[in-house]
Amino acid sequence: NIEQNRVQFSVQDTGIGIAEEDIEQTFEAFVQLDGALNRMQEGTGLGLSLVDRLTKMHGGEVFVESQVGKGSCFTVSLPWKTQNAHFESN
Repeated sequence: NIEQNRVQFSVQDTGIGIAEEDIEQTFEAFVQLDGALNRMQEGTGLGLSLVDRLTKMHGGEVFVESQVGKGSCFTVSLPWKTQNAHFESN
């Protein structure tokens, strides 16, 4: 949303979803929300942890919308400075 001096992009999936009480933990490196030995899903790895840290380093935020059994949508919102932007026209 350039009018608000922000740029946003989202990534959405149709996976298992994340319970609301577990969302904050998904940004920790190598978290396994299901502690059972026979768990169906692995962990979060480093990806979301890196996204969260890099986004915050640039003054941005990560938003999560998720429903268990339906999937998740992760949105990254970053400050946009138009004076530094370079556009090319075709």
